[in-house]
Amino acid sequence: MESYENQLLLVNTEKQVKTAIEQAARISTVQHESISVMYLPDSSYLQFKGRKYSKKVIINKKIKLTNPTNFQISSKGAVAPRTITFSNGKDNKKLKLQMMWGRAIDE
Repeated sequence: MESYENQLLLVNTEKQVKTAIEQAARISTVQHESISVMYLPDSSYLQFKGRKYSKKVIINKKIKLTNPTNFQISSKGAVAPRTITFSNGKDNKKLKLQMMWGRAIDE
């Protein structure tokens, strides 16, 4: 049962982060403002911060993220390509940000 719960937590966290990044990309385009994304691993959250936009996504302490640190979403919604890895200690899930347009692809 614990293995199933950890897998579900991994999948849900990845979806939550994916949704937050895509939402921030849309908002940056509509409001014409760049948004900074910062990962604070000790506090276990992602911070999205723009002039008018602010959002905090809390990450369960059982989930570790690799490569989400400090990137920008441009005022046109573009994000430099990167892969964010989510791990629950046993399983991994990857989220790819591709093609400079902020679209997140599950892997």
